[in-house]
Amino acid sequence: MNNKMLNIFSSFSSKKKKNQEKLETQNLEEYLIFDNKTKVEIVDLYKNYKNKRQESNFVSYDQLYSYVLLKANQGFNSELYKKYEQSYQNALKNKHNLEFADFVISFNLDPKYSQTLLIPIITSKTTSNNIAVNFASSKDLAEQTFFTNLNQEIVKLLNTQKILEIFPGLLIFKSTETNSSLKTLFSKDFISVIKR
Repeated sequence: MNNKMLNIFSSFSSKKKKNQEKLETQNLEEYLIFDNKTKVEIVDLYKNYKNKRQESNFVSYDQLYSYVLLKANQGFNSELYKKYEQSYQNALKNKHNLEFADFVISFNLDPKYSQTLLIPIITSKTTSNNIAVNFASSKDLAEQTFFTNLNQEIVKLLNTQKILEIFPGLLIFKSTETNSSLKTLFSKDFISVIKR
């Protein structure tokens, strides 16, 4: 690497050097200062996710599923829940679509994050080019009761402007700014790199 490039990159640091400002916070925003004059804002892509979790209308994963399981006369130790938990964890790990009664959680690229990272998105229907896991209906009566209760509770809570943690680290809610469309926010755990 030539000296000019090395100097440019070495000046780009959050650690204080001689005659150089350091990382500073102004109005709760972070900036990186280099060359003693150029200020670059540091953006936290997960800030909205963290903030939504702190709102008074936030419903945690445990709260949502405790209620749904209670209505189905089941618990977190039941075979029904363990099967559901295994199904959604496997679907998330393999980036399969997760079909609910009124929406589908899918995975796609978003240039806001990267050209090579898959992130969760909400769509109105499943795509034909991906495996889907059905959480809307089942031939098993106990499982169908659970799915019905879950989907009804999700719709009810979303219609009352609740922010739902549908899976640990994944939030869904209705936007008040965009015609009540469903939105999703997520933790870093939901980001996956595409292997090409």
